[in-house]
Parts: sequence; structure tokens; C-alpha cells
Amino acid sequence: MTRGKIAVGVGIAGAWTLWASIAMAQVSPRPAGTEWMPVQPATREDAMLLAEYIDATPEQQQAIEQLTTDTITRMREVMWEYRRAERRRIALKTAPTMTNEQHKEKMRAAEMQWLENCWAVVDDANPEQVEGWRRFEMSRTRLLTGPAGRWDVRLDFDPGGALAIAGVDEDEYPALKAKLITWERDHDAALRAWLVSVAEYDKLRLDRASYEQQNTAAGKSSERLLVVAQMQVKGYRGLMEIAPEAGRKAMRLMRARRLSPWGSRSMREHDGLREMFAIEGLSEETRAKLMSRLGDLQREIDALIDQKLQVMDDRMLAAKTLDESRDPFTGHELDREVDTLAERALMDMEAALTPPEREAYARVYAADQVWGDDPSDEWRHDYLRKQVREK
Repeated sequence: MTRGKIAVGVGIAGAWTLWASIAMAQVSPRPAGTEWMPVQPATREDAMLLAEYIDATPEQQQAIEQLTTDTITRMREVMWEYRRAERRRIALKTAPTMTNEQHKEKMRAAEMQWLENCWAVVDDANPEQVEGWRRFEMSRTRLLTGPAGRWDVRLDFDPGGALAIAGVDEDEYPALKAKLITWERDHDAALRAWLVSVAEYDKLRLDRASYEQQNTAAGKSSERLLVVAQMQVKGYRGLMEIAPEAGRKAMRLMRARRLSPWGSRSMREHDGLREMFAIEGLSEETRAKLMSRLGDLQREIDALIDQKLQVMDDRMLAAKTLDESRDPFTGHELDREVDTLAERALMDMEAALTPPEREAYARVYAADQVWGDDPSDEWRHDYLRKQVREK
């Protein structure tokens, strides 16, 4: 008697309560060492990734999507409630109606309930679906550890998520799937080892152990973190060799974003470029010239970011210690280089305008008044989804 089939059979509305108590025992708790890390909200690509990993039936996919939609709504309500409480506390100087700890507890409760409900959809008599669930859980752990903020290192490479968003079906690329699963297994073992060392260090620190003990534990943790970071670079390079074009593009965007927002955004979103394309009455001939120059600029930016990413990754792989792996440049420096290239492109575009178009350009409002961004908090990597689907 399989839980997944019964859950679908009794209907989405009533199945989750029926199986929550059974599911609870199968949902892994947060790994030791991640307690200090913030909850990662449920997102649309979580639903997409879980459905991909368990090779969900249409009924399972529908159930997972609905559960995720409901959880997004619940988490959003909690976040809004906390923001309003903070706004009132600051404005009126009163005691908060929701503390930061209460906010975290509610978010964690919503996350756990969502995971329990999603596990209830999985057919636990199907070994492949159970293994798919394990992969999904580890993908959540990788998200938790992404910033690794205390060490100034980012562990933000999630190839499975990138491929899923790009619409790459793993089963159509057996060599890619095999390499991805091998990387996940090895990487996640190293990740768990690092988290154990983090938990050990935190315990020593809280117990006020000797400086020597804390220093030794911190050194071990740094060594293990370096191993994980280097495995992310190796995994990226290895998977890029065999992934289809859509998958390569998605993985590159995901990693390029760590360097600069322009690693994952179209230059069409740059303030100056938004103003240029907001000119009223652009002729088709002029628009074609502007689009051509925009294409050249985008290729220049992509080449610049690829070059920076290459330098950063080479440095990471050559490092013997975590300190040696530090990025040799800052995001601000890269942003200035991007702005320089954009301004040069704008000068070329201005030169292509007709006199009436130049007059219209002078009347264009500042970029934030031209059109607003369209952020979506229902996708973790909304930038990636847009870029992959639109380009």
C-alpha cells in the first residue's frame, strides 16, 4: 500500500492531513550546523525540481504545485506580518507584536509542514521516487548553506535547479544525469562533513573551550569548506562540457550572478538603456540600430563576466587555504566596468538618433520613472528563468 497513490486517490484536499503523521518521520530534520542559517522560502522551482527528481505523475505534479502555492502564500503572510510589526515597533517605539525569533519559528513551521505534505505525495514503495526525494532534500540543504556568510564564501551552485528551470529533462541526457548524480553524491558528502565541523566549532565556542581548541576546530572547518567550494567549481566546469545549450546557459547565469547583478540580467534593464528605449516615436530604422548596439554591448558584458569568473575559479582551484581563495576583485569594481561599457554604448546610440529623436530623448524621465522592475518572490531564481526562457 503506497502512500503516494492513496494520497492522490482520496483527493488533494484531504490527503495531506491523512498522511502528515506518517510523513513526519520521513522528512529529514535540518542538518547539524545549519541552525543559524535562515529559512529558504518555498518557491516555484522547488515544485519543478521535486517533480523532476521523482519523475512525478501528472496527479503528483499537480498536488506538489498546489502545496507549494499554498506554502508560498503562507510564508508571504508571515513575512508581511513581521514587516508590519517591525514598522510599527520602529514608528511607535512599542513592543513588537512579532519578534524576529517568532518570525523564524513560523517560517520554519511552514517549511516543515510543506516538506511533510510533499513527502506524503511521494510513492514510498517506489525506490526511484524515494531516491528522488533524497536528492530534493539535499538540494534544500545546499540552498541553506549557499551564502556561508561567516566565511565570506558562496556555495550557490545548484546545477539540478538550473537544468530544471532551463527545461532540460535529465532522462534525455543519460551521461549528463550520471555525472550530475555523481557530483551531487560526492559534493553533498563533503558538504555534510563541513556542516559537522561547523556544529563542532559552534559547540566549542558556546562551551567557552580554550582558544587552542576553538582555533583547531575553526581551521578544520575552513579546510572542509574549501573542499566544498572547489568541488562546486569542478562540478560546474565538468557539467558545462556535456550539458545542452539551454543547460549551459542556465548554469552560467547562476554562477555569473555571484559576481554582479549584470551577470544574470539583460543590459536592457540598465537605467541608461531603459531611458534610451523609452524614447517616444523611435523609427524602425533607429530602433534596429539601437538593438544592434545593445547586442554588441551584451556580448561585451558577457565576455567581461566570463573572464572574471575564469580568474575567480582558477584562483579557487589553486588555493591551498581558504584565505588564498578570496576573490581578487570586488563586485563594485566590476559594476563600474559595466557602467563604463554601458555609457560608451549609450554615446554610440545617441549618435544614431535623428534630431527629433534627440529632442524626445531629452524629455525622457529618469529610469525609475520609465517603468518599474517586475520582481517575483514566487521564484528563487526569477532572473534565471526569465533569461533562459526569453533569450
